[in-house]
Amino acid sequence: MELFKHSGTDHSQILHTSQSYNQVFTNDYSLTSLSLGSFYAIASYQNNIPMMIAAVPGRLLAMVVFHRSGGGWKSVAPFEGVMGLLTALGLWWDWRGAAGVVDSKGE
Repeated sequence: MELFKHSGTDHSQILHTSQSYNQVFTNDYSLTSLSLGSFYAIASYQNNIPMMIAAVPGRLLAMVVFHRSGGGWKSVAPFEGVMGLLTALGLWWDWRGAAGVVDSKGE
């Protein structure tokens, strides 16, 4: 039993168009980066703490995936890791400051 049957389509053109594939991938990745950057800016502006908390493991996972992918992605991995740690540090700082405000108002 075959899970995927061969459709008879000639895929040789795909193999010979790696240049255009890389260009499309770069454009798509750039658009994704802009979308994620906008997401982080809006979540921060709205003080959307749950979204920022969810971003920390996402960035750390991205760091692992990029590092394991190798090539040019390996140089992106430290950036993702540092940004994940800075986001976690910022959340901790915000939480610490909010706890201090509550404590000082309660006295």
